[in-house]
Amino acid sequence: MNQPVSDSGALLGGFLGLSTVTGLILAICGSVLGCQRKIVVYDSRAGLNITCISLISLVPSGIAFGISPVVGWPALLVSAALFGASTVRAFKANRTAWGGVLSVFAKYALLGLVVFCALIAIGGTFAAIDEAKKKRYKQAAANGVAGAVGAVGFVTVRRLINRLITERAR
Repeated sequence: MNQPVSDSGALLGGFLGLSTVTGLILAICGSVLGCQRKIVVYDSRAGLNITCISLISLVPSGIAFGISPVVGWPALLVSAALFGASTVRAFKANRTAWGGVLSVFAKYALLGLVVFCALIAIGGTFAAIDEAKKKRYKQAAANGVAGAVGAVGFVTVRRLINRLITERAR
């Protein structure tokens, strides 16, 4: 009764794992080089805002696409246009392909990390309040610590992002 292992599933899992690790390595390299001012991660506050909006627009466009492809396609095209604008800004600011690639990975990874930390902070705080209402103080304290760690991570990543903004005279 041994079922043959699906090679395509294992191949896809390996590909996704390798892609994730590669993306994280490129994001870390881009962040380090951005702190050393060897590449430009965010060329201005406007560049940061475009990147934020492009990342945020993915969720509603995915939801809209799931509800109705007629509404989803335009939303997805707007999201892709914002991503393209952010990517073009990164390549123009760095003037090299490698610098642009590192910049794009760093900018999206850092924004994803700041959102993740914010969700941990908010979730931990609300969970701590809920547990305290139920008089489970040990669990409330643990959730409060998780919320505090998320808040510290949020502030730290936000400071890093602010350091990586390069305002150039035009």
